[in-house]
Amino acid sequence: MLRALTSNRADHVLACNMAEWRQFANKQRQKRAAKGKRPARESVEAKDEIIVQRMSSEVTGKQQKYTRIGPREFVPFEFDEITFDNIVEACQKYFAAQIDKDMVCDILAGERGPSCKKMCQIPDHKVFYVRFIKMSDAEVSNDQDEEERGEETHKVCDNT
Repeated sequence: MLRALTSNRADHVLACNMAEWRQFANKQRQKRAAKGKRPARESVEAKDEIIVQRMSSEVTGKQQKYTRIGPREFVPFEFDEITFDNIVEACQKYFAAQIDKDMVCDILAGERGPSCKKMCQIPDHKVFYVRFIKMSDAEVSNDQDEEERGEETHKVCDNT
């Protein structure tokens, strides 16, 4: 008889614990479902301004990094869509007073480079790292990039 009582009591405790666990599981499920309903991260929709970090035109130091020139800046962005050419044009216009006329904007993937030619190569669309190089240097690097593209046809970006 004692065994039957303890068995019933254990079953009751187990049932209560299972009910609590189900309630907890339902709460967690609801939390996860609510998180999924949040608005998605802003993709390529244009903003009024973009954050730009200007970098030096040449790498320096042991780590071969481009050095920062000044603080990050809000650059006015007057275009409907964030594209590679629109970013370059906005930076050219904003920094026009600080650079020579024969300089062109080059967008970097990060502080250590490399130069990007497509939007899909830019890892973070929150901060754009740009440098200004002489037009003759940009033409030389574009020629080298075209030769490399011919050799590496298997590496193609979908998001241009």
